Amino acid sequence: MKKIIASFVLVLFLFSTANSVPSLINFQGTLRDAGGPVDATLAFTFSIYSNSTGGTADWSETKNISVEAGVYSTQLGSDTAIGSAIFDGTTKYLSIKVGTDAEMTPRLPM
Repeated sequence: MKKIIASFVLVLFLFSTANSVPSLINFQGTLRDAGGPVDATLAFTFSIYSNSTGGTADWSETKNISVEAGVYSTQLGSDTAIGSAIFDGTTKYLSIKVGTDAEMTPRLPM
């Protein structure tokens, strides 16, 4: 797979639950490769870490997402629930991996 270059627009809409823990996080981004905007359905893996680099993911979800004219959007937590212990008041970092490519850097602070 071509090396993917991505720019991101992180949009967080935290939907309240009884414990004020987000159940879904809306995420939108753009995906480009050397030929320009991507038009394809690709496997994305989103992970949340406690560290900006290294470490083990606190949460992860893989899903197939349709990318049109380089733009995609999804709801994190819609396939794999985000546990209530994830958001403990400390900064968390979102990583994105597309297909078999390496995790994109840097991770996005949340």
